[in-house]
Amino acid sequence: MYSATEKEKQLAAVVAEVLEKQSFMFAEPSGDLESQSARFLHAQMGFSGPVVGDLEIVAPWELCATLAANALGVEMEDESAGQLATDTFMELLNVVCGQLLTTVYGTGEQFWLSPPRFDELDPAGWTRACQRQGGVGLRVDDWPVVAFLEVER
Repeated sequence: MYSATEKEKQLAAVVAEVLEKQSFMFAEPSGDLESQSARFLHAQMGFSGPVVGDLEIVAPWELCATLAANALGVEMEDESAGQLATDTFMELLNVVCGQLLTTVYGTGEQFWLSPPRFDELDPAGWTRACQRQGGVGLRVDDWPVVAFLEVER
């Protein structure tokens, strides 16, 4: 599943760059997607322009809450981090999508982005996501993340 095509390399690099700049968290490509989490967030958004596609990211809820805590400058135990986990994760997806399109297609192309949407997954949903073809796996600190980019010409 995680053979590194050029598309997957670019996706992994952009996710890692955005996480580092936005949340001060470091990501590395990884095939180790083991997780003990009981709850996962799946965020997805489409885009259209010179190409049409879809970007998805799936991560443990605890990572999403940590992203929110880092963005807010609060401790992970702070109630507001948990409350904003989903919004922060969807904002991460939005930034990754914009950065990825600019990286791949340059600043001269115009794209329209659909609003991000999300759903929650249980461990079985996480396993199915990890088994999908065409994804890229990353480790962000102690948490696994899987991202998918589908593009139609």
